[in-house]
Amino acid sequence: MSLVSEFPIPELIVHEPGSSGGGITGQVEIRRADLQQAWGHARMWNAYTALNGEQVLFYIPNVGILGIEGGRYIWVSPFENCNEDQLRLYILGSCMGALLLQRGILPLHGSAVVLNGKAYAFCGESGAGKSTLAAVFTQRGYSMLTDDVIAISFTEQGCPVVIPSYPQQKLWQASLDRLGMYGGDYAALFDETEKFGVPVRDSFESQPVPLAGFFELQHNEGTESTGLSYMKLSGLMGMPLLFTHTYRNFLVPMLGLGQWHFDFTARLAGQLLMAQFKRGSEGFTAPVMADHILQWVMEGEAYHVG
Repeated sequence: MSLVSEFPIPELIVHEPGSSGGGITGQVEIRRADLQQAWGHARMWNAYTALNGEQVLFYIPNVGILGIEGGRYIWVSPFENCNEDQLRLYILGSCMGALLLQRGILPLHGSAVVLNGKAYAFCGESGAGKSTLAAVFTQRGYSMLTDDVIAISFTEQGCPVVIPSYPQQKLWQASLDRLGMYGGDYAALFDETEKFGVPVRDSFESQPVPLAGFFELQHNEGTESTGLSYMKLSGLMGMPLLFTHTYRNFLVPMLGLGQWHFDFTARLAGQLLMAQFKRGSEGFTAPVMADHILQWVMEGEAYHVG
């Protein structure tokens, strides 16, 4: 998609007016608006989310009110003294997640890389190691498609594809240390001095790639530091995980998309290699996990990692 924004978003790739842009499927406009009245008349879903007609509204304390409409518009009503770095995190995160759902595109929460010409998604709770695992692959010369929000659509032929996002990863200082990267080379994300935005323009894949696999990463506190286990999942077992890791999944019932989501994920799960990794609470297992994933992808079969 191409985006036109009244707010600077330096993380994105800039296309000059008149350029083809490559892979453009639609245009999204990010515009300034006064949403105070809309929020006051909206139907509340929770303390920070509401519906105003078909418009999704987010109320972010100390940041502003954000509205997503028709899969095309993101309206931004910033509060006074709003931090622009924090504002961008919500525009590129929660707002894009809602906008993708409005477009009929499934957003998963995780990272995706390209292995042997196919996309593989890494999903999990915060701290599970999604971005770190993706960074291990980019260090080995593989391409990254997206970090944080994985946008999945189907081609006319029924093939699931991952639509690339923008060339940046978000990595904690501890991950940078393990990967031999110096945090001082990167800008800290707002209010998270130990988490950094890492540009990956040289390792970024800018075209949609067929999705072949889904890996759930779990951080198992009860496992020893060297422990790493693996289990292949059937489509039936994997379907609930696709809901669990849908980005801002509370929006699915809020937007009345329950049946759509079920049909989409059932269709998706039937075409993917799906597996679950569990790692220990200590040590750095991402390189070992990457080795096993590569071997599994190349062999096309699952096995137990001891």
